[in-house]
Amino acid sequence: MPHYPDRKVIKLELKADLGTGTMELPAKDVFQAETLVLTTISDAGNITQRALDKRLGPLKLSLPQQRILVLVYYASESLTPSLLAWLLLQERHSVSGLLNRLEDHDLISRRRDGQDRRVIWVELTPKGREIVEEAIDVVLDVARELRPIFDAPNGQVALDLLLEVQNRGSRIVGIREELRQEALRRVWA
Repeated sequence: MPHYPDRKVIKLELKADLGTGTMELPAKDVFQAETLVLTTISDAGNITQRALDKRLGPLKLSLPQQRILVLVYYASESLTPSLLAWLLLQERHSVSGLLNRLEDHDLISRRRDGQDRRVIWVELTPKGREIVEEAIDVVLDVARELRPIFDAPNGQVALDLLLEVQNRGSRIVGIREELRQEALRRVWA
């Protein structure tokens, strides 16, 4: 645990089954300064998702639902719920819930594999194809609004830094990169 010399420090008494100990925590100004980058990245992601959710609202889609539809739409090979989970960087049970809602709205269908009944393929319905094409226009409009930020001087540096944050975060949560790369290949290759 880091020690914060010459800084205002708050001491916290901890009582656990194993005994009593003292843990040094930084003062709020130190904590705020040391977590500013992390908080800013998190806030930027949250507000961008809220903006996209708002724009997708008339289509009755959330951003994660839209992403599923887009991935299935552009996929060069069929996708399973597990592959979608890798692509969305989400747990499989979360993706199952999203797929249930999309299926309830007749935007996707699930089909069992003819040779291996355990495998389920996700497909767009005609209504899903129509909605995803509208959603693609909505997302492209928002992307075009944000694009000048990354077209500005040092914009590529900022994008590279965000990609490095994504990569390090993926390692922290244990994303299996080889599975994610296989899933990405199925869509964008």
